[in-house]
Amino acid sequence: MLKVALDPANNDRLQAEGAAPAKLHHQNVVNMRCTLTVAGRMAVLMEHVNGQTLAHHLRREERLSLDLIRRFGEELLSAVDHLEEKGVAHRDIKPDNIGITEGKERKRLILFDFSLTRTSPDNI
Repeated sequence: MLKVALDPANNDRLQAEGAAPAKLHHQNVVNMRCTLTVAGRMAVLMEHVNGQTLAHHLRREERLSLDLIRRFGEELLSAVDHLEEKGVAHRDIKPDNIGITEGKERKRLILFDFSLTRTSPDNI
């Protein structure tokens, strides 16, 4: 997925959004491929997550099994623990920023949208 700044004035914000996840390598955190400039606008190329957000899933009132809730909870805590180890604060964890993959492999949770992220100066 390619996320492009609509206004060049937002280039710095988008570059910062791509910088934190670039140093994160975890199965439950979206993979950032690279940042680039397109027509004077910053762009971030991220892994495509085939699935839907947790918010979409919940709005459709689809129930999650207790086992799936437990596993997703463990996956989210593992992702947040990894962020903490790397000195990254996501600051916007909510169902809209959590993806649930679909496909041949078992469903897994993916944390994305690092637009409000802050990093520790010690870990830059």
